[in-house]
Amino acid sequence: MKIPPFIAQKPDPEKISVVIPARNEEKNIGPCLDAILHQDYPVSNTEIIVADDHSTDNTSSVVQSKGVRLLSMKNLPHGTVAFKKAA
Repeated sequence: MKIPPFIAQKPDPEKISVVIPARNEEKNIGPCLDAILHQDYPVSNTEIIVADDHSTDNTSSVVQSKGVRLLSMKNLPHGTVAFKKAA
């Protein structure tokens, strides 16, 4: 009887979340997200969340164009700190 060779399998990579706080980062958020999205870590195991803190530029549009999750703080009144900590 011949025993088949043992082939070690790589374990599945852990799921990770990347949370990026941003305010008026229209020019920087795109390259930042591109760098994260182009890592060799499996995209299916990566969650990217951008917390947009009252941006007055096109930060949210850039984030949405990249297909990542956008958490908008615009519905919160200025000076609301407790809710920001929860984000």
